[in-house]
Amino acid sequence: MISRYKWYEVRLPIDTKEFIRKLQTNTYTPASNFGFIVDESNFRFRFIWESTINTTLLDSEGNPQNQEISTINSQDVAIIIGARIMFRVESPARSTRELMNSLEKIIGFGFSCQPISLRDQDIQSALAGVDNKNLNSLKVSGSLRGAKALARIEIASKEGLNPSEIEILKSGEYVVEAALYDVSFKGVRGQIGFSKAGTCKLSGPLKELLLSKIEKVLLDRLKA
Repeated sequence: MISRYKWYEVRLPIDTKEFIRKLQTNTYTPASNFGFIVDESNFRFRFIWESTINTTLLDSEGNPQNQEISTINSQDVAIIIGARIMFRVESPARSTRELMNSLEKIIGFGFSCQPISLRDQDIQSALAGVDNKNLNSLKVSGSLRGAKALARIEIASKEGLNPSEIEILKSGEYVVEAALYDVSFKGVRGQIGFSKAGTCKLSGPLKELLLSKIEKVLLDRLKA
């Protein structure tokens, strides 16, 4: 099963205990438009909110009628505490606007939450010490020397890729936009994929190990 994550750097005007208490005072109920369910012992919470979808239905005579449908949405978040505070948003929704607006409303002035980009060097640091890593796909963007042009390139191979041996990547400077690795450690296999925008996909039995390694790298990066 593939798990998707995204991380955010958080700044709070209060300590984490007070932050959790404020979430608990806004517990979700069916009568509320939004709210939180807090797992205090594991530093986790679930944000639940209502939204509406406009749709068109046909009546018995084939005439279109507009109808508004109410939906319930949820988002799981883990609070990661180190020298800085991060949110790990699990299976992130297409937009976190409702979550961030609700937190800002509850916490007040001084609260901020910014997405953390993922860099190739972050992933390389997280994978240091594994027995084997195999790059399966790579998306890059950058300039081409001599051509005065920008390029976006996607490369994939079941046999593995070595960027230093790919001729087209030698012709300019590039930024890794996304990549996918197969990883093995002590006979156990896993897979990690990431995008520069900050989304990370983990699968396989190594998922928890890779998750902890990535979060350590990100916390160290925020501390620097």
